[in-house]
Amino acid sequence: MPELVRAASPRSHVDFFAVKPQRRRACVWFVLGMLFSVGQGLSQEQAARTSDAAVRVHFAGFDQIQAATNAPALAEIWKLPETSQLRTHVLQRLAAGLAKSFRSRTDQAGAAPLALLSPLLHEALQRESYLEVRPLGNQSFAWTLAIQLDPARISVWQTHCAQLIAAWHCVTSSGTNHLAFASANSWFVLQGISGAASDESKRAEASPVFRQISAKRRPIDPPKNYFLKADLNLTRLPAELPFFTAPNQPAVELTVSGKGSGLKTEGRLLFPQPVRWQLEKWQIPTRTIRDPDGTLVSFTAAQGIAAWLSRQQVVRDLEVAPFPNQLFAWSDSHAPFQIMTAARVKNATNVLAKFVTEMMPKLNVSLDELGVGALESQTNRLAVFWRGLAPVLVPYVRLAPEPGQDFLEAGIFPVEQTSKNPPPPELLEQLTSRPNLLYYDWEITQERLAQLRAVAPHVATFLDIPTLEAGLASSRWFDAIQPKLVNTVTEVTVQSPRELRLARSSEIGFNGLELVALAHWLESANFPKLNLQLALRPPARPRKQAANP
Repeated sequence: MPELVRAASPRSHVDFFAVKPQRRRACVWFVLGMLFSVGQGLSQEQAARTSDAAVRVHFAGFDQIQAATNAPALAEIWKLPETSQLRTHVLQRLAAGLAKSFRSRTDQAGAAPLALLSPLLHEALQRESYLEVRPLGNQSFAWTLAIQLDPARISVWQTHCAQLIAAWHCVTSSGTNHLAFASANSWFVLQGISGAASDESKRAEASPVFRQISAKRRPIDPPKNYFLKADLNLTRLPAELPFFTAPNQPAVELTVSGKGSGLKTEGRLLFPQPVRWQLEKWQIPTRTIRDPDGTLVSFTAAQGIAAWLSRQQVVRDLEVAPFPNQLFAWSDSHAPFQIMTAARVKNATNVLAKFVTEMMPKLNVSLDELGVGALESQTNRLAVFWRGLAPVLVPYVRLAPEPGQDFLEAGIFPVEQTSKNPPPPELLEQLTSRPNLLYYDWEITQERLAQLRAVAPHVATFLDIPTLEAGLASSRWFDAIQPKLVNTVTEVTVQSPRELRLARSSEIGFNGLELVALAHWLESANFPKLNLQLALRPPARPRKQAANP
């Protein structure tokens, strides 16, 4: 994968998930918790690959990753004291959340499940593991987790799981959750079934994974040239899992392996039905994107967005035609909060003027009710500013300085750009040299992470997300790893109407935005519950009440 490399600047609940009566979802979240534990770092044809499996995940384990020589950056970061502290903090919170899924016969959650789960999660992260999820019909499904362990540790797992199963009271009108375990050939196998199932299928020994271990001594071939491999057929995922509900869900193949000093992530998305990606010649706003004093921190380009925009009512109300199909985003460090985007919009002047005269007054009524500031327009230059949203941030939209003025520029803090330095030609060449490129993202991750960490507290003043205080384990971890992160490059290419390919090179598998989002999730009050919806914080002043008639 072509890369642009720039040196970083020296500046450099079951009440567990509030599921209410649907206690059978506890099984879902239990397996997701175990999957989270074994998959943090990020074939065999004889493997336990039943044709109806919806999920298969093979993780080498951090014992093997640390012993490898092809991912030194990840191994170095894994050994940091701050990583150990974060790992302990997260796994304790994860174990506490999972423990709430277990109830004694008196329906009182005790300390025992937490004490039993904690060492298992720590060990699952270190050892090689294989996870498989299979639908059983009628909304029932089975998951099987196999972990390679020493004989002494298998005995400990058997004891802990026997106590957990004895303590778990989880029967509902829609069916019963069943847990079972077995061991063979140095593998411990834990199986869960949600919903109705035959007595035979409830036995861990009856699972395809266990049968494969019994016959071949392993559930899958040893990991060769990868640390993590996952195959997901999203159309087969049980309805209990709310994450993938859109039509035409693709099958996903993902591998994470060592490359140079960091990691290589590769993926394929295979769609059941052809997709019209609307690939066009890139029209880059080269007079708007600037690299003042070589301080460009990130650059993103995406296309094929017109179909999505056409479904957004606020865009339809502006009567934009045609809908923008390409979006560009970039950030630099020459001034605070310099995160910008731009899109080509036909008749951009008329579109923005229509927004000011027709839509802005209506939106301001709603913003005032919510207590999140107001939109203001500028008279001497067509622009809109959102003032009063946060103490420092002033989101804006204005005409971009492109010939013909067919681009709109937006950002979170308006600064007049005086630099005439264009972005590096080799960066723009990543777009222009490949006609099948759908998405491209490059960043100096240490500087991008620093920038987003500075912005996040201001976003937390109006969005209900946790504030990452300096003393938190995630903040201390960021302080430790930030100087060690260099470039992250991500690209998605169109191989055919039914196939996309993902490629990423990085130090630890994540870019700056993903790291910040991950930290906010890990520190959230409801962790490990994953909430993809953002809500406004209650306003500092009382919201206006409607007048009495």
